[in-house]
Amino acid sequence: METNKVSILAPELWKRPSAIQEVRPGLYQIKLTGVNAFLLDAESDGLVLVDAGVRGSGRRILDAIASIGREKSELRHILVTHCHPDHAGGLAELRKLTSARIYMHRRDAMLVATGRAMRRLLPTPGVLNRMLYQVMIAPKPKTVDPVKADELVGNNDVIPVGGGISVVHTPGHTEGHVVFLAKKKRAAFLGDAAANFFGLRLMPAYEHHQQGVMSLQHLCRFEFDVACFGHGHAIRLDAGKLFRAKWGKGAPKAKGAQKAKRAPKAKHTPAHRGAPPARRTPKPVRRPTSR
Repeated sequence: METNKVSILAPELWKRPSAIQEVRPGLYQIKLTGVNAFLLDAESDGLVLVDAGVRGSGRRILDAIASIGREKSELRHILVTHCHPDHAGGLAELRKLTSARIYMHRRDAMLVATGRAMRRLLPTPGVLNRMLYQVMIAPKPKTVDPVKADELVGNNDVIPVGGGISVVHTPGHTEGHVVFLAKKKRAAFLGDAAANFFGLRLMPAYEHHQQGVMSLQHLCRFEFDVACFGHGHAIRLDAGKLFRAKWGKGAPKAKGAQKAKRAPKAKHTPAHRGAPPARRTPKPVRRPTSR
């Protein structure tokens, strides 16, 4: 990878030292190589990690946990937003080092279980997005160390930890991408549904661009104050309002959305449906697998 290009385009994305900082009481951002992970203090339910970084991040995450005076045995849950190697690459190592349970959407969990991490991605329209795609995404490894999820989650599931963490299926960046909403902290863990470098924006690439935009529009229906991104700085206040201003009803159309609409109609398969509507009654998380 041409690191000098990356540092010029988005210097905050590729700081190597692992560091942990408080976003709000009981919620921490862990800066890893090229990506952020997040740590949530779920009190009696232990610590919850959102995303696991690239391969080799496991010990760095545990070091970050130790730096705030907590033990690795307190890490009980690992929520994974999607299958890409900068979000799922550290899972196998954490599986060996901890007893934490792993939660993923089945569409991406199937890939990670076989060591695959990538489907075909297409750059988001725009010159900057194409440049970012070439230096951030195209050079990524296509594999991870295989690991099976303990819990398969889907749209509108509620993970019963920390006062309830809701799952919103947000396909587009990947088929099985999900956003986690921590009700008690009023925080959204967005993974790569969107980014916050050079301002709040689309990611530089998606498996299905239009579907990714529709997922962001769907997210505008939910209330959250804090937005935690895999790439870029967390938004600590009024995040939901900023999302609605950007992608809500009446907001200007995202750059490239018209091009996506003129593309040939996709086959009517689960991978190309828009984000499903929220159900009124949450259902408990499924537990179909075991270690």
